[in-house]
Amino acid sequence: MFMGWKTMLGVALGTCVLHTLHTVTLNTFKSGIGTSSIPEWKILLVAEEMVATVNALMAVAVGWYTVNRTGHDIINARAPLIYDWTWLVLLYFVYDIWAMYRVHAAKLEYRGSLLERVRDFVRVKRLLIVHHVAITLLGGPVALVLAKIPWYCHTGNVLMLALQLHWFALMARGAVRVLRSGDARQDIKEE
Repeated sequence: MFMGWKTMLGVALGTCVLHTLHTVTLNTFKSGIGTSSIPEWKILLVAEEMVATVNALMAVAVGWYTVNRTGHDIINARAPLIYDWTWLVLLYFVYDIWAMYRVHAAKLEYRGSLLERVRDFVRVKRLLIVHHVAITLLGGPVALVLAKIPWYCHTGNVLMLALQLHWFALMARGAVRVLRSGDARQDIKEE
């Protein structure tokens, strides 16, 4: 899984895009929309969801391009874009853990030490963190060695996709609930 200079450039640009999109979303809400009545954690959540939406749209575009480029033979055909995209997705999952932590900490208005905040975040979001780490550590290598993987590994990938769709549905439902509710403490109790 050696990264060539093009991949490293893509990773650097991807990092800049994730950070810039997150920052622009935050600044837009803070400066122009009159956020005095909106808690900071909701603004952070919107920024996180905006980056997630852009990532999802880009993933669809890469998938569409790859399927069409490979003549619908995605198992045996070579698709260099998938290799580069995989590195960017791995970056996204790392970013998303950081963004979720920021939302979590702002939601509860922590005053404790960093260690206490991280410990509580891991306790509350354990499954989601395991999901992100598993995708990063397992999904990336699987997406890079694809044509040589046995059928049972592809079956595992289908199951992983099902979990991804399940997590997406939970996130969409949670985002709607958060935007409709006014009390952060109530949202925490419902989780």
